[in-house]
Amino acid sequence: MTYMKQKIKNWKDYIDPQNLALLRHCNIKYSEALHYFKKQKWKNAREAYKEFTKINLIDFDAFYELGKCCLELGYFRECVKNWSKAQRIEPENQKLKKELIKVKNDWKTYYQRTKKA
Repeated sequence: MTYMKQKIKNWKDYIDPQNLALLRHCNIKYSEALHYFKKQKWKNAREAYKEFTKINLIDFDAFYELGKCCLELGYFRECVKNWSKAQRIEPENQKLKKELIKVKNDWKTYYQRTKKA
């Protein structure tokens, strides 16, 4: 399976006929991740999204949803990391900007509370 070494790095990779096997693999992985996400099985979804985002480096939804999984599991730093990647893909996304600010503030509050305990 030579497509396993390939990655989706830009929008041209979606239309390159040489990437058909890779794109099929991506679709299967994303479907699996989204299935778990919709069922709120955050741990399973997180693992599936992590696999997917190793292959597809430009999928906003995947990085956003991976960040949401991390947030639900309490992995604030990982959430911010993935939402920051999503923001680089869609820098004008206002909803994401607001959520990033909120999670960073929540993270600081959580960290300060645990430090005092």
